[in-house]
Amino acid sequence: MKQKKSKMADVLVLLVLVIGLASVAFGAWLIYPPAGFIVGGVETAALAILTIIGGSFDETGQRN
Repeated sequence: MKQKKSKMADVLVLLVLVIGLASVAFGAWLIYPPAGFIVGGVETAALAILTIIGGSFDETGQRN
């Protein structure tokens, strides 16, 4: 059961992150439409870079 809660928490954190990033990009788009696409692209690139740098961990918390 604890593993299920952990996975649900991970999904919830990811969902909140995506909603937050989309809100920032949409807010920039409301100010100046091309800025929304620029901000969205920068956010996507930054998230990809952080994911690559962060690596992955196994169930015990050890870096793979």
